[in-house]
Amino acid sequence: CFVCERDNNSRDVDVPHTCPLCPPNTPLDPGQGPQVLAHMAAHILFDPKIDRSMQPCGICLSPAPVCEFYLSTTGKTNIVWTRTKCPNSAIHFRYSNAANSTESAPSSNVPVKCTLCVPAAPAPWRYNFLYHLRDAHPTAPEDKYATIWTLGANETTNLKKVWRNITKGVPIPKRREPKQTALVLSEAHNSRLSM
Repeated sequence: CFVCERDNNSRDVDVPHTCPLCPPNTPLDPGQGPQVLAHMAAHILFDPKIDRSMQPCGICLSPAPVCEFYLSTTGKTNIVWTRTKCPNSAIHFRYSNAANSTESAPSSNVPVKCTLCVPAAPAPWRYNFLYHLRDAHPTAPEDKYATIWTLGANETTNLKKVWRNITKGVPIPKRREPKQTALVLSEAHNSRLSM
């Protein structure tokens, strides 16, 4: 019998749909994929506890061998969720939207195709691509692929805002639930029993 532990000194059992680095296990809303990506991206880019060379997963921060994401090999680029291995794999996002940074969804960290890997190989995350090259393809010219992991100024600025909120303890925005109106039953449609 053996125990697998993270390098962050946490002895808690990993709980799916939580941030492992935000105390106490900050919940992640599976319906808010872009916010989860931004939260984890801020950790990857700015958290000194993260070792980028370990290629942390973009939705759970586990190192690369633990989580595997596969991309479709035909048609539009999409994640094949049925083959994905990650404790937070219930946190879905639309690939085409997530691949582009916006003010409301600043992270563009998505799994990307590596043209040097076989098509059936797991896809490395965009922010980790440099480390993927160094590990899997050490003779590949890094400058040829630099556009993959290079972030724009707006993306960096917006993710720094997310990081500031994390360090201040601001909770991750939750999905707004639609307002529900109370169901009114008429006396004619009531099924009370009289005794």
